[in-house]
Amino acid sequence: MVDFLRWALAAQHPILQPQVDFAAQISPPSPQTEPPFSVGFDFTPSHGIAAASFKNGSNIPLARIEGDHAWRALMTKVSTESDFPHCAPCVSTLANMLRSLTTAAADRLGHPVLSASASMPAHIASLHQLVSPLHNLIEEAFATIGLEYVQIVRFAYSGEPVLFPENSVLAGHGLGLCQPYTSDKSCLGPPEHRTLPSEVYYFVGYYANVLEVSLSSTVLTADGVVPHPYLDYDLGAETLERQSPEVYWDSVRRLLTIPLVAQVWEPTKVIMYGDFGADEKMKEVVKEVLGKHVPEIPEWVEDGVDPKYVAALGAAEFAKRKPYWGYG
Repeated sequence: MVDFLRWALAAQHPILQPQVDFAAQISPPSPQTEPPFSVGFDFTPSHGIAAASFKNGSNIPLARIEGDHAWRALMTKVSTESDFPHCAPCVSTLANMLRSLTTAAADRLGHPVLSASASMPAHIASLHQLVSPLHNLIEEAFATIGLEYVQIVRFAYSGEPVLFPENSVLAGHGLGLCQPYTSDKSCLGPPEHRTLPSEVYYFVGYYANVLEVSLSSTVLTADGVVPHPYLDYDLGAETLERQSPEVYWDSVRRLLTIPLVAQVWEPTKVIMYGDFGADEKMKEVVKEVLGKHVPEIPEWVEDGVDPKYVAALGAAEFAKRKPYWGYG
């Protein structure tokens, strides 16, 4: 067990594809003991990622599986349709990704994965939904492969009770979290006893096939963010291959501007995430747009966490904390 935890603390290298032969071999914990880790999945618009959060404090990526055409079509559907009928092929597509990620994560950990949380791509929804097709899809896919779904969000003021990037990305950066991880959220008591700062976050998610942007209200906790994203599946990084840079970046500026003029809050922190979350040109354009619409450029969250994997790390962090929340 000691060697296992030492490995977890040291393993900070980038995600490897699951077919890679991992040099480090992990001695699995005794089956009679609870594993010292929790697992989270990030279902992005173009791929899936698995990560683990350990009780010793380290969070590491485990595996990445590229999505095929069916995967991209499903992620577009769940992102842009607030309601959709039960869809057996949708369940199958999500279950196949789950199965691949679970197998790869178990191989990496040397221990079976019995439960996990999941973060979905940005989702357009303006009202609380009495019917939750996305949540139901997740539950059915987990049940299909015999994996316990760790539901983090129990009620949503807007949309569905599901983890979205605005929640999991914050947790992946260690923001909006009570400490220690076993906390029952007592840090959210009366104002004089609170240990978490109030922040307004401006999120930019940049993937191969989509650009996502949202602005939070003033929030304390990562799971308390109510997502209000704007997204465009014609503004992913791949679009630059077939469109002139001038036209593309003008369209990007327009999308980045929408939450800044549609909402009343001024951002205090900026977080970029996704496969192209470290793109310097996008960062330059984001700063340009912010400079035109807010009196002061907010603080950039740059803490060494890789934007490619931050949402999966956050989902795993949530899964580790959930048993100590005292409800649900």
